[in-house]
Amino acid sequence: MQFLRRRGGKVALVGVVILSVLALVLGTFIPVALASGEGETREFVLEASRFSYSPSRLRVNLGDTVTLRVRPQDVSHGLYLDGYNLKTRAMPAAPGVPGGEGVLTFVADTPGQFRFRCAVTCGPLHPFMIGELNVESGTPYTNAPFLGVAAATLLVGAGALAYVWRGKETNDGSAN
Repeated sequence: MQFLRRRGGKVALVGVVILSVLALVLGTFIPVALASGEGETREFVLEASRFSYSPSRLRVNLGDTVTLRVRPQDVSHGLYLDGYNLKTRAMPAAPGVPGGEGVLTFVADTPGQFRFRCAVTCGPLHPFMIGELNVESGTPYTNAPFLGVAAATLLVGAGALAYVWRGKETNDGSAN
């Protein structure tokens, strides 16, 4: 019986360590899909003026439906979104002439960093009128199920280790 206790405890401990490492590795490299399966609807108003966008950096999650509204503050501007091949133009309001905003609506279905740039030549620094859209592949704690399994496995492993150490003691309290 003592032989099985020590041998079985060591095998259980090795198994628990292997499962813990496997759960941690899977939790690190395999993103878990969002529970809802659908993204949010996000809308941004980009004020365009020589030679910048405000805000110049946008962040959305994968699967979000995104609407970008370009509102020029001085001259005609546009917006071209790299990676999605979307383009719009906008004109400022003038006395007696209503202005029009440019609108783009799309689903952020590709994760990564994408630049958006002015699509209308608006002056000498036009090439530097650039912004950035970050499409993130998940939300914080997305891998929580894997990490929970790893934590539970480590807890069981600690119990198995205590069982093996306790098995090495004799009835009188001395170690084998």
